[in-house]
Amino acid sequence: MAAVNTTSATALIGTDALKRRYIQENGGGDKEIVLAVEGITCAGCIPGLEAKIRTITGVKTAAINHSNYRASIVWDPARISSELLLDRIQGFGYGIRPYQALEQERVINDEKKQSLTRLFIALAFGMQVMMITVALYLGDAMGMEERHRHALRYAAMLMTLPVLLISARPFFENAWKGIRRYALNVDVPVSLALILAYGGSVLATLGYQGQVYFESVVMFVVLLLSARYLETVARHKGIEAISDMEKSVPEVATRIDHNGNRILVDIVELKPGDRVIVGPGDLVPVDGRVCHGESSVNESIITGESLPVLKRSGDFVIAGSANFQNPLTIEVRKPATDSVVNNLVKITTQAQHGKSRVSRLADKLAAQFVWGVLITALFAGAYWWFLDRDLWLPVVISTLVVACPCALSLATPTAFVAAMSNLTRRGILPVKSDFLDRLPEVNHIIFDKTGTLTTGKFSVSRIETVPQISQARAIAIAKALNKDSKHPLSQGLANLETDLSYVGQQIDHRHGGGVSGFIEGARWALGSERFVADIAGLEQMQVPWQQPSSPSSVCFLACNQQIMAKFELVDTIRPEAKSVIDKLKNKQIALSVYSGDSEAAVESVAASLGIDDYQGALLPEEKLQLARALISQGKSVAVVGDGLNDAPLMAAASVSVAMGHGADLSKITSDVVLTHDNLSGLISTFDVGEKTTGVIKQNYIWAAAYNLLAIPAAIFGLVPPWVAALGMSASSLIVSVNALRLLKRSDKTDNALTTDRQNHSVLAG
Repeated sequence: MAAVNTTSATALIGTDALKRRYIQENGGGDKEIVLAVEGITCAGCIPGLEAKIRTITGVKTAAINHSNYRASIVWDPARISSELLLDRIQGFGYGIRPYQALEQERVINDEKKQSLTRLFIALAFGMQVMMITVALYLGDAMGMEERHRHALRYAAMLMTLPVLLISARPFFENAWKGIRRYALNVDVPVSLALILAYGGSVLATLGYQGQVYFESVVMFVVLLLSARYLETVARHKGIEAISDMEKSVPEVATRIDHNGNRILVDIVELKPGDRVIVGPGDLVPVDGRVCHGESSVNESIITGESLPVLKRSGDFVIAGSANFQNPLTIEVRKPATDSVVNNLVKITTQAQHGKSRVSRLADKLAAQFVWGVLITALFAGAYWWFLDRDLWLPVVISTLVVACPCALSLATPTAFVAAMSNLTRRGILPVKSDFLDRLPEVNHIIFDKTGTLTTGKFSVSRIETVPQISQARAIAIAKALNKDSKHPLSQGLANLETDLSYVGQQIDHRHGGGVSGFIEGARWALGSERFVADIAGLEQMQVPWQQPSSPSSVCFLACNQQIMAKFELVDTIRPEAKSVIDKLKNKQIALSVYSGDSEAAVESVAASLGIDDYQGALLPEEKLQLARALISQGKSVAVVGDGLNDAPLMAAASVSVAMGHGADLSKITSDVVLTHDNLSGLISTFDVGEKTTGVIKQNYIWAAAYNLLAIPAAIFGLVPPWVAALGMSASSLIVSVNALRLLKRSDKTDNALTTDRQNHSVLAG
C-alpha cells in the first residue's frame, strides 16, 4: 500500500486556481469534487466509507468507483466549507487528494511497484520456509534428531517474521483502521488468521510440542498479495477508456495575449475568446475553432476513428485531439471545465459510480459478512477445542481465511465498469449506470423519425407561396424565425439563400410544433399544420395547395390568420437503419415509429424499414400518452430519439437512447448517447447489455456457491489453511477476470460502426 497522503485540505485545494480546477457547481448551488482515495484495499471497504462520508453535515451524495477508488462527493457549501469537508474525510483514516489522471496513474504504478516488492520479499523468505518444512516432513519419515527438528523450527520462525512485518503489513494496517472505525473489513479475519497461525506456531516452537504453520503463513501472504496485485491490474484494465480520455487533455496551454506574446497558463484560466497556439505533435487543450492555420488532427481519443481529420480556419476542434502537421491558432469557445472530454468523463464516471439494485444488496451483505465469519470461526474453534485440540487452530485459521466477501462486492461493479468501458470505446456514452439492469428487459422500442431513423439533414425540395408574398420574403421571414433553432427542419431552411433580411422579436419555440414571433409588428408562425393553425387562430386549415406528391416533411408559414407559404423538405433514411431494424426484430423486440413529422413522411420511412406500427403529426405529450399505454400493457419500453425534444417521453421509458447529433452533453436526460451518431451502436448496446447480465449472474453464482461450499468445509476441517488462502485469493480474482471478458469487442459490429463516422464536432458544436 502506498503511503497515505495526509496533506492538509488547505494545501490540497487552498488556492483559487486549484478550487476552480477541482470544485465544480453541480446545480442548485451545490458543489462537487472528485477525489482519489488511498488506503482502500478491497471492494468490501467501499460501502462503509461511503456511509461515513454521507454522515458529514452538508454532504448530499458520496459514491466511490470500485475500479479506481475515485470518489465523487456533492455537498452544500452553505453548510460546510470545502476545507472542513476534506479534513473530516481525512479523519476517517484514508488518504485523499483531488483526482488527476496523470497523478493517479503515477500513484497506481508506485503501488504496483510496492506490491511487487512485498511479493518478492514474501517469495524469497517463503521459499526458505517451504524448504525447511519439506525437511521437517522428510525428517519425520527418516528419524531426524529432535535437536535438529527444533533448530529448523526456530529458523522457520525467524524467516517468517520479515514476511509478517513487511509483506503482510498492509493487511494489519487496514484491519486496524477498520476496527478503529467500527467498520470491519476483509483484512480483519485475514490479519487475525495470520496472528493466530504465527502465534500458535511460535508457542509450539518455544514449547517444543504441537503443530507449526509457518509455511501456511507465508503461503497466505504470497497468495493474497498475488491475487490482489492481479485484481488491481484487472480493475484498472476496465477503466482504461476513461483514463485515456482524461490524460489526453494537457493541464497547461500557450495563450497569445493582446500584444502577441506567448504565455504558458493553466487551462482553467482560459476564457471564451482567448487564443491559444497548438504546435505540431501537441495536444489541443480546449474546445475551440481554428482561426489561423491548417493541419490534420487525430480525434480518436473521442471518436475512436484513427484516421486524421483536416482542420481549416473556422473548423471546430476538440480538447484532447492531437495536432499532426502545422501550428494551429485556436480561439477558445468553451471553458476547460465544459469541454467535450470533460463532459464525457464526468458523465461516464457518474454512471460508473452508480449501483444496481443487486449491487446495493450485495454491499449490504458483504458489510455483515465479516461479522458472520468471525462469529462462525469462534463457534468452530470452541467446537474443535473440546472435540480435538490438535485441529481447533487450523480449523479457525481456515474458516477465517477461506471466506470471501470481496467476491460478492465485486460481482456487479467490475462487470458494469468493464461493460461501460467497452461501450465508451465504441463511441457509446453511458450516462446512467442502472440502464444495464433494465436493458435486457426491453421488449418494445419507440423510434423518433427525424435524425434517428433518418439522417436529419433536410433539403428544401419545393416552396409554394400565395400571391401576397414573394418567395424571397417567405424565405427571409422563415430564416429570421429560425435563427436560433437547432431543429433539423430549421437547419434545412437555414441553408436557403435570399437577399432579404429580417429581425425576429419575441421568438417562442414550441417543441414538436414550431416557432412563432413578431417581424415588423406582425405575428408570424412557422411549423406543423396543427401548430400554425393554433397560432394563426384558424379553426380549420385552408391550405391553398395540394398535399405533397412525395412523402416530404412540410412546414407552413402563416400570418394574420392566413397561410402564406409552404416548404417541402426531404430527408434520407440512414444507410444502417434497415440492418439495425432487422436485427432488433430477430431479438423479438416490437418496434414503433412515433414522430411529429407529417403522416406521409412517417409512413414512407416506416414502410421502407418494415415497421408496421407508426404515427405521425404527434405532439410530445401525445407521444408520451402512447408510450404510457404500452407500459400499462406490461411492455418494457425503450425510446430512441434526439435526447432533447422528447425529454418527458425519455424519462418515462425504461431505457432511453439519444443520437449524438442532438445531444447537448450538459443537458441530456437519456441513459445512453450514441456519440458517433450511428444507429448501429444500438445493436452494440443491446449485445453488451445481454453479455453483462450473463456475466453478473455467473459472478454471483460463483461467489455464492464458493462461500456456501468453502465455509462449511473449513468448519468441518476439510480445508487445510494453505488451501483456504488459495481459495479466497482465487475467488475474487475469478470474478474480476470473468468481468474483463466484457472488454472484448466484436469486430463485426465495430466495422459497421466505422462505415458512417461523423465528425465529432456535431457533438461539440
